[in-house]
Amino acid sequence: MFWILGGVYFVMMFLGHLMLKKPEGWHEPAKGEKKPSIMETLKTKPMGNYIGIWLMFYINITCGLALISQEKSIVKCIGLVGSAGLISTVSAIFNAGGRLGFSAWADSLKDRNTIYKLIFIISIVFTALVMITKGIVKGDGSTFLIILVLALIFMVNAG
Repeated sequence: MFWILGGVYFVMMFLGHLMLKKPEGWHEPAKGEKKPSIMETLKTKPMGNYIGIWLMFYINITCGLALISQEKSIVKCIGLVGSAGLISTVSAIFNAGGRLGFSAWADSLKDRNTIYKLIFIISIVFTALVMITKGIVKGDGSTFLIILVLALIFMVNAG
């Protein structure tokens, strides 16, 4: 199985590298060209964006792992223990779809912060929806609402 996964991963990475192209106006730096110093690079203030993106990914990954670890308990709480495998599969599909959909959407926007804000707001809204409507209360809950929220949160969390 390891060799199959390795082969598939290699093929996908190889095909992905064929799709890369250099931006318009790009030229390879000549051997004699002076590279910018660290201070010149820091004057462009790349750290604010870097730290913001890093924090967003950190929070996103942490929340995603927390949600995945609790998904079985949430499904058990609404009485769908027999469907836990199916619900996990649907969650994985929404996770993959969210990654592709939100990344394609982000590529079409001029300001990448817009997509981060949108993902953050959607996550808060759907989490609040479960809390306000008491989607899970002492073993009872709206099955449709919980599955919808799980799917949407996984979709947004992958973005």
